[in-house]
Amino acid sequence: MSSVKLFVVIACLISPFNAFAQWTINLERAKNLVVDTYQPTNIITGDLPEGGLHVVWMDRKESPDQSIFIQTIDINGRVKLRADGKKISGLPGKKDIPVLKVSKKGTAYVLWKDFSYSTNGDLYLQKVGSDGSFEWGESGIISSLCAFPPVNYSMSLDAAENSYIAYIEKIDTSGNEYDLRLQKVTPKGERIFGNDGISLASCNLIKSSVQVLSDTKGGAYVLWLESHSGKNIVQMKHVDKSGNQTLFKKQLEVTPPTTNVISYQSTRLVSGETFIFWQVGPKSKEMYYTVIANGVKLFQEPKLVTPKIKTSKSNLVALGCSDSTAVVGFITEKNSEQKDFVIQKISRTGNLLWGDDGEKVNSKVSQKFSASISADKFCNIYAAWIEKEDQYSSGYIYGQKLNQKGKLQWDASGTPILLSKNTEKSYVNSFADKKQGMVVIFREGRKTDSLKNSKMNYSIYGQRLYAERNAVSVIADLSASVDSDSIMVSWRTSSESKAVIYKIEMFLLQSSKDTTWTEVASLSAKPLPTGNDYSYKFVPDSDGIYFIRIVQMAGKDPIAASEIRKVSYIKEFGDKIVVLQNNPNPVSDSTEINFYLPAKVNVKLEFYNSKIEKLDEINLANTVRGRNSYIYSGATLPEGIYFFRFTAGNFRDVKKFVVAR
Repeated sequence: MSSVKLFVVIACLISPFNAFAQWTINLERAKNLVVDTYQPTNIITGDLPEGGLHVVWMDRKESPDQSIFIQTIDINGRVKLRADGKKISGLPGKKDIPVLKVSKKGTAYVLWKDFSYSTNGDLYLQKVGSDGSFEWGESGIISSLCAFPPVNYSMSLDAAENSYIAYIEKIDTSGNEYDLRLQKVTPKGERIFGNDGISLASCNLIKSSVQVLSDTKGGAYVLWLESHSGKNIVQMKHVDKSGNQTLFKKQLEVTPPTTNVISYQSTRLVSGETFIFWQVGPKSKEMYYTVIANGVKLFQEPKLVTPKIKTSKSNLVALGCSDSTAVVGFITEKNSEQKDFVIQKISRTGNLLWGDDGEKVNSKVSQKFSASISADKFCNIYAAWIEKEDQYSSGYIYGQKLNQKGKLQWDASGTPILLSKNTEKSYVNSFADKKQGMVVIFREGRKTDSLKNSKMNYSIYGQRLYAERNAVSVIADLSASVDSDSIMVSWRTSSESKAVIYKIEMFLLQSSKDTTWTEVASLSAKPLPTGNDYSYKFVPDSDGIYFIRIVQMAGKDPIAASEIRKVSYIKEFGDKIVVLQNNPNPVSDSTEINFYLPAKVNVKLEFYNSKIEKLDEINLANTVRGRNSYIYSGATLPEGIYFFRFTAGNFRDVKKFVVAR
């Protein structure tokens, strides 16, 4: 820092406190984990060995075409990469439907369909270290050259971090000829099964919903839905490490040909058995399962997951536990007012362990949606879901923990995670935090104001539930703003029962490759049971857009992290003209352009589309020496890429921005 001013204010704070939810103390506002999202979709997560997680999603915040982003978050809710996430590929074209798998070392493998150089879309793969580094360049690698459009794909990892990618190509775009293919990619990015993989099944039968499971010997099991006489059945093949199909003569027909499968899930146990769960339809919507060991079904007739529950079922999720059992969750629809989230546990030999009706995650009569489950090494099960009291409710998010015997460990009515009203909630992901608690990640849409027709802003949020109801200090009400030539940071804490250090960290938004957070200063806490108020003022070295956060430390270990705030900073007494990137970007309604003038001068703003056609010109005569800003309305602009040119005397600067809605 060129100069630093310190202004610390410590005062008593008395506030409501919920000790179970640990990333925020306000159950009406979960923690915002990613700054400057536009409309994130396809949000998926993968947990890290130390308890953190990778989050991957699609967004249009940098162009009208979808791009894919990744963020890494530690167990304390502290992001490790850029505050706004890191783009997974530098290729210019549209990206589609990411798939994420995380190795035992914490390495993330992301698969997606990319249209940068092919109208059909090629399958690309990126390897991301636990520190956010891209190990296969800024664009990733082509996992398979697709001669025909890939309509569906799946990925699995083995213990050696080989990636198995199964995908379905539609050979005849006007007909129903499909080709099921498999590719194997080493941790070094080498394609083992040629450039375009190997064909497993090619015929005039509609194929969909492919899933792949690696085995322990370098091979993989591939499952898919195949249409026979208007009914979908689950088929299965096995490929060894050399690509040979030796386990089955042709392919294993998993489900009876007389049933119509509308969805299925598969999971492979550490003991080697493969479980397949499926839902039939369209009328009964019953749930069945079977177990396959060494290519043979352990029982010929499929079994009901919950023989005593005859109502319609949906939202099928499944996983394998470390004790060689399978766990399956689903929603049962008793009537229009009651939808229960039920979980069943099954032994490796196919026996129901939690009774003929499974275990309900809570006792309330309500409607459950968007169910998610995970397990820890002790085989405790963690569940999260959206719950509505009636069809007009926006829904709340709840969590629950069940032990190995299926007994509820938390409140019988469920533990609240988010109780905000009038917000949209979706993409619920849950995972065990490695300390017998859980983390829940989800998307929430919040209105820009209280007006009925106001715009909904979407972002990625999260909450952590501790295993014990211990009081911890939570950082709240963080604010960061420009104060003369400084940035003022203020925050509040609750229940400071231990002596800690507060680290103020900043991230200067410059290159898209930047991921480094810099420590501004450390403040020693003065613990009070009711908490404290803190403030800190500092002078940055550079102009630009800063992200600010507070990290609470116990020695060298972080124990809590605040949300992130964004500040547009320009030095008050600089001797040169500075123009910052407009904010927000992308633009939906309006955006602000901040600039600094060392002297009063007329300013001209010119706006252009991607064809460099001038759309608008603004002349600003009432500028002042120092900081200035202008609000530009982009409400009438179509979605696309735009530019604005800033002119003041002989000075010119050009910035790019995006309009997206």
